[in-house]
Amino acid sequence: MVDAAGGEPVRLTYHPGTDVALGWTPDGGRIIFVSDRATPHDLPQFYTVPLAGGLPEELPLPAGAAASYSPDGTHLAYVPYFQWEPDWKMYRGGQTTPIWIADLSDSSVVKIPRSNSNDRNPMWVGGTVYFFSDREGRFTLFAYESKTRTVRRVVANDSFDIQSAAAGPGGIVYSQFGMLHLYEFASARTHAVPVRIAGDLPRRRSHFEKVKPEQILWASISPTGKRALFEAHGEILSVPAKKGDVRNLTQSPAVADRSPSWSPDGKLIAYFCDESGEYALHLRTPDGLTAPRKIGLGQKPSYFYSPQWSPDSAKIAYTDKRLNL
Repeated sequence: MVDAAGGEPVRLTYHPGTDVALGWTPDGGRIIFVSDRATPHDLPQFYTVPLAGGLPEELPLPAGAAASYSPDGTHLAYVPYFQWEPDWKMYRGGQTTPIWIADLSDSSVVKIPRSNSNDRNPMWVGGTVYFFSDREGRFTLFAYESKTRTVRRVVANDSFDIQSAAAGPGGIVYSQFGMLHLYEFASARTHAVPVRIAGDLPRRRSHFEKVKPEQILWASISPTGKRALFEAHGEILSVPAKKGDVRNLTQSPAVADRSPSWSPDGKLIAYFCDESGEYALHLRTPDGLTAPRKIGLGQKPSYFYSPQWSPDSAKIAYTDKRLNL
């Protein structure tokens, strides 16, 4: 479990088998998940586990693959078994998946009407069970009214199959051809959803990174020979020949700093940087403590290579992708 805004995840189950979270109980106090912890066969079962931690509790159903609680928590809309080949378009063999509605008090079931179609991803909202199905060709969104026991198509689809969906306040979000769309209950219309993801991933956290030799793309030696400059991971590193610390002179994540070159008088370091969106020439002191001087090079867009200082440290020669010197 992890906060919606990001952060450290909290572990809730500890069985060595596969536990797959499916959703929440209506009161928000427990998570329903499916697991094969009790069987070596292809019949995973439903369990719930409290958010505060503790032992999982098995639901009174023999098997299942996906599920959604009724708002009062007394019934469960679920897919009763796993499908081995879910991407086989218009499949009508023995693996087609129905959706059943179980009364958790006595485990009796009501089957949503179908004719050997693939019905998936039940989502219970109010008195309606939404799901997607290929009963009319391409996978699209349907609704089952629990009171009248009738099925209706909710979203017309003459494009690519809907791949997944989830219900939330006011609508259902679904994935189609690499994009997210929202079906709104109030207007019965759909629209695309722009996505912004906060990725609290381990590799994005502050950490030490060992620079391997094959990751060094450029090198330059100081006039005294006591230190060397290296370009690696888009940063400019100053490394001592014997004693001392490695200095990251640029410290510029998401910016490419390239091709460092030490001036003959030892006072400046030149390198190319795309901080502005176009490569420019940057000049900075070897200690990296002051802001660099930035020189635009024109001829946008372009790449620049091989900065070489004149012997008096007054000029820099370089080439560009247009083969100019």
